[in-house]
Order: sequence, then structure tokens, then C-alpha cells
Amino acid sequence: EGPNALYRNVGNWRFEDVTASAGVACEGQYSTGATLVDVDGDGALDLLVNALGGGTRLFLNDGKGHFQEAGDAGLIRKFGSMSMALTDIDGDGALDLYVANYRTTTVRSTGLDMLNINGRKVLKPEDRDQMYITQDGFLREHGEVDMVYRNEGKGHFTLLSWTDGRFMDERGAFR
Repeated sequence: EGPNALYRNVGNWRFEDVTASAGVACEGQYSTGATLVDVDGDGALDLLVNALGGGTRLFLNDGKGHFQEAGDAGLIRKFGSMSMALTDIDGDGALDLYVANYRTTTVRSTGLDMLNINGRKVLKPEDRDQMYITQDGFLREHGEVDMVYRNEGKGHFTLLSWTDGRFMDERGAFR
């Protein structure tokens, strides 16, 4: 826990902490992953940061070592994002983004109560989106769905659906 840190290589195995001047500390979140990649095509490496409960954040590099968070990047900011990968999945020359999500809650952190109704264990309705009870009576947590985003360029992404038939056709080709 604590703020992120960004170091600039000044040569001869020496590094300078540029976190504050770069604007990427992300205080108040538990960051879990980061990658530097040029997502807007301007030649400067931008920064993507994942966080538990904070989703994925994009910081655009101005080319002078300063980053500005892109609030309109189209990235969901509520999941337990853990890791990410970038590749050009649609062949347009822009790197698209895959985000692997874990979860933002646990049985311990939610204080869930199981009820016993007619000899059967059940959860309160407000807890059913986070957990479920197996047929043999064990409590299991729902994971969070992973996300795939198409890079539209200029620092904006569009979330793609896994299930609406637009992601791949019957031959496995990207639509």
C-alpha cells in the first residue's frame, strides 16, 4: 500500500524519483499493475495503472515527463484489476487492452451472513452479486469478468463484449 513511485534512469545505475513531478502517485488506492506504452500514437510512453477497487487508469504523457490522467479514456474504474496485456487484436495498428480482474471484496471483508431457511443455506438478496452457495452448501465468491478494450486512438478505449457475437465470428475472426 501507499503511493506509486516512478523513477527516471539518470545513467550509471542511478535513478531519480520523479513521482511527484510526473503526477502518477495514485494516492489512496492499492495499485497492482502498471505498464508504459504509447496508446495515443504521439511517440511518448503513456502509463496504465491497475488497482484493486480502482480498475484501470490511463495517464497520458506530454512528452516532457509529465502525465495527465485521461478521465474520458473509456476504462472502467471499479473492478479489482490485477494485470494487463496489450496487443493489436483488430489489426488497425493501435494496441488494444486486455485487463484481468480479480475481485474487490472477500467473504471476510463483507461480513456476510448465511441464512438457514427450511434447512437450506441462502444468502441475503443484497449479497448474491458477490457470493453464491454451491449445491453442497459451500460459500464461493464471484470473480469479476476480465475486460477487453479496443483502442480507438488519442487515448480512448471502447469496452468490447465477450458474449454479444461482435468480438469474434464463427471462424474466430475479429469483427
